Amino acid sequence: FVRFTFDGDWAAAIELIQRQRDAVRDGHLNPTSAVLFDLRSATSLPNHRDLSHAVAMTKYDRDEVWSAACRAYLVGTDEQHEIASQLQEIERRSAASEIFRQESLAIEWLAAMAARTHGVKG
Repeated sequence: FVRFTFDGDWAAAIELIQRQRDAVRDGHLNPTSAVLFDLRSATSLPNHRDLSHAVAMTKYDRDEVWSAACRAYLVGTDEQHEIASQLQEIERRSAASEIFRQESLAIEWLAAMAARTHGVKG
């Protein structure tokens, strides 16, 4: 389980890419990871153009940077929901993902998806 929390001003989309690169490098993020992106405390968010540009910059390490079995986006505002939707669209090819407003539901979904991915029976 990997959690990315964005607090305050998150105007630079490249911050997301760098955090993911760091997590891959440190061995925390891999194709079997369940990832929670918590955007609820973000007060400023990048626009779609910036997100698309940042993702395009990862074309050579895309598989590693975007690797995860499943992703949940946790949002509190409509603006955050829009950014999460845009990230879903950009990342759609690589993992199952959903957007949630309640943390407990997001974690429950991630656990169920991770169990399915890992073949865990509960």
